[in-house]
Amino acid sequence: MPSNPLIFIIDDDKFCHVLLCSILKKLSISNIQSYYSGQACLENIDQEPSLVLLDYEMNGMNGLETLHKIKAIIPDSKVLMISSRKDISLIEEAIKRGADNYLVKNSELPQKLTHYLNRQEALLT
Repeated sequence: MPSNPLIFIIDDDKFCHVLLCSILKKLSISNIQSYYSGQACLENIDQEPSLVLLDYEMNGMNGLETLHKIKAIIPDSKVLMISSRKDISLIEEAIKRGADNYLVKNSELPQKLTHYLNRQEALLT
């Protein structure tokens, strides 16, 4: 990831925003923008974030619809789906539509997200 990556968090749950921001800040990532809907994210996608952390279950446009639209605008964007749903068909569909990975919201999320971000850092250096 670039030295000061722009990370978008898209989730309609404020608690998840706080949790995800906390994880990112512990990794010295501070260039974070939070959105509470897919539409709000799409209105700002021209900023070309280094990574999008995208929830599946949101009011209005769901995560798969948002993912599809992000990829139509920026095909090589990195999108990590994060959802409380542990549904194999949903995970497969997210990957098929271009999600880089899929993490389940559970007690292991902080460790798994940290591992994912560290791995991205290693791949880009």
